[in-house]
Amino acid sequence: MSTATFADVVVDSTSKNQTIGSCTIDGLKFEISENKGKQLPDTQNKLSVINLAGNVATDKNYVKFTTTGDAKVTVSFFHGTAGRHAKIITATDSTGQTGTEATTNDKAIKTTEFSLTGADTYYLGGDNGIYITKIVVEM
Repeated sequence: MSTATFADVVVDSTSKNQTIGSCTIDGLKFEISENKGKQLPDTQNKLSVINLAGNVATDKNYVKFTTTGDAKVTVSFFHGTAGRHAKIITATDSTGQTGTEATTNDKAIKTTEFSLTGADTYYLGGDNGIYITKIVVEM
């Protein structure tokens, strides 16, 4: 059985690091969902997100997790600026994988999938900052 360990969420290592929780998951599927089925934020309805400003790196702007085998990661995200993507890197591959779905000016939630091969520690973030609403890891 594969496992995924969510080590931490680091928003910015240059000022105030924000580490949000830690857990180890044994099984086939784990999900972090912050939007609880709500729509995008407006003046009446707020949406909980993980705000990752700037480019993902191994020292800032990431959600870090470790797998013991292959995994499929699904990420839902948005931003008010068009052309931003979700991205996953490792300590040995800073180029990593960039998701196929890009943000749009209308703040529509986009969903992209990553196929991860092999056990490794992964850093999930954006290519220029994104708001993450949901992460699903399936092994």
